[in-house]
Amino acid sequence: MATTESSSKRRTLFILMGFAISLIFIYLTFRQIKFGEVWKEMLKVKYGWILFGIGLHMISFLGMTLRSKLLLQPLHNYNLFTLFKSVFVSFTGNNIFPMRAGEVLRIDYLARQGNVAHSSVLAVVFVERLLDLLFLATLFFVAIPMFLSGKNVSVNSVYLPAGIAITSLVVIVCMSLFPKQVLALAGRFASILPEKLAQFLMEKLELFVGGLSALKSPWRVLLVLLSTGFFWVMNNLVIVTWIYAFSFHTSLPWYASIIMQTFVAFGAALPSAPGFVGTYHWFVKRSLMLLGIGATQANSYALVVHAANILPLTIFGVFLLLPDYLRSPKDFQPHGGEEELLSAHPEPKSDSA
Repeated sequence: MATTESSSKRRTLFILMGFAISLIFIYLTFRQIKFGEVWKEMLKVKYGWILFGIGLHMISFLGMTLRSKLLLQPLHNYNLFTLFKSVFVSFTGNNIFPMRAGEVLRIDYLARQGNVAHSSVLAVVFVERLLDLLFLATLFFVAIPMFLSGKNVSVNSVYLPAGIAITSLVVIVCMSLFPKQVLALAGRFASILPEKLAQFLMEKLELFVGGLSALKSPWRVLLVLLSTGFFWVMNNLVIVTWIYAFSFHTSLPWYASIIMQTFVAFGAALPSAPGFVGTYHWFVKRSLMLLGIGATQANSYALVVHAANILPLTIFGVFLLLPDYLRSPKDFQPHGGEEELLSAHPEPKSDSA
């Protein structure tokens, strides 16, 4: 009982912290803004481009679906529709629940659908997030020389996450290639712990290492990289499409979408309210202002594109998942301990800027 109450208090604290962070960023984004002028800018938007971008966004999810298929294949032969729905479990969950609870829901959903250990699915999700982080860092380093030309701006802030991602991926690959040696080494360290704790940790580690078995095949790794690239390139095309909906698109350089994508992805790693309210708006606004766009136009973009990102796909996700929810409501409820799962892997945002 005490453990349950403690877990409930932690969840409540995390949720309140998320809402507090969102409120702070909402204030920072919209202070000293004349909403009448923002509304005038929103009326000028070419919403046909917005709708086209939503369609491209939907297509981009096929890359995530294929990547999940490749990484999860050794654990269970999921069908593609189940994996496509799992992507929307995460996306819709993040937009309905605070603190990126959608990621936890997806892990639980896949574990239940395939009768697979949660720790093994967590290992796959961990690899997915590392690949996303690496790909974003690569895109950023491609665009940053042009962006910094003649500007006194430092890029040191991107070195740390990129270094962490590369180091983590190397460790993950070593764990997949040499599972027995890794478990033997971990066993030596675990031997100094209390017996029950050591046994628990070793069982979880064994399941986690088992979830990395897809990385043993070079051909599968290549396909995983290609599907990751497809998702992020499509994601970037969505941003380009949405930029064309605004009158300021002629003032932006070709690499603007990459800068915006990177800002939003790393900014969305912050805990926040459902739908990344506040954090999304501030980071996309700052990226546009760094590219020379005024605050009023930047705010109009943030408001319109955030709504395009969240509303239609969340509604689609709800209807897509409704039959599964009616059959098994517990599969769509955040369970105790989600904060521990969430802290287990990096979380770059996978939505379009």
